Amino acid sequence: MARPRTSLLARCCERSFRPRHHWMLLAAQPELPLPSLAELQREAQVSDPDRQRALARVFKQKLDRLDDQQHAILEAARRDREQLGEQPSPAELGGAAAATMLPPALADRLAAAVAELLERTQVELTAAELLHRDLLVAAVERLDDVRAQIARDGVTVAGSRGQQRAHPLLPLEAKLIADLDRRMREFTTRVNRRSITQIPTDQLLLSLYDS
Repeated sequence: MARPRTSLLARCCERSFRPRHHWMLLAAQPELPLPSLAELQREAQVSDPDRQRALARVFKQKLDRLDDQQHAILEAARRDREQLGEQPSPAELGGAAAATMLPPALADRLAAAVAELLERTQVELTAAELLHRDLLVAAVERLDDVRAQIARDGVTVAGSRGQQRAHPLLPLEAKLIADLDRRMREFTTRVNRRSITQIPTDQLLLSLYDS
């Protein structure tokens, strides 16, 4: 069996994180227990590869400036994870076992978010908004497929000469995430604005007067 990849948390504890080689770990690994580092990870998840590489350099600078107490927090998290037992990489599994390791589907979350928005605003979607919603669903389903493939293969794959390189689907995943974030914000803003305009004028004036 191939040697398991070193996690981002382990590289931080061992001071072996190198931006040039490990930048893809920022978006692919669980958030670290230090807010200053976790913030960069969250940004990396919605960024393209060039931005992720830049964030990795900032990540390394912050990592080098951590004090003893912060390093102790990372070490404690690493011990906790080791006590729970290391989970096998999805790339090392096959069949049904691999399917159980796939990231949770986003399509169901999108449906729940849209339903909650409509229940709160009490508006009926227009034809244009229905199209916007359907395009969101299609994009989320595509993102689910991409995330599932990356989960099965791992964030790094072997190149033509056997060298490790970032998964070729990572840029597409980052683009889909950024596009979905933008489209969802636009959809939510449009529905929210229309819900305000549907309030009867006298009720709106009364609410403004009461405030």
